[in-house]
Amino acid sequence: MAEISVLQNGDGLWAVTAQGLVVTGLTKEGAEAFAASFLRLGDQQPTPKS
Repeated sequence: MAEISVLQNGDGLWAVTAQGLVVTGLTKEGAEAFAASFLRLGDQQPTPKS
């Protein structure tokens, strides 16, 4: 499972960080939703291409 962090910046906005990824300028709710979606995507198995 991917390691992901949700933190508040000094400007009062929220950020989501993971290895190779930084998303800033989010509300707290937006950051939590993004993190949850990111973790759900990480749990999915890749679909084989035919």
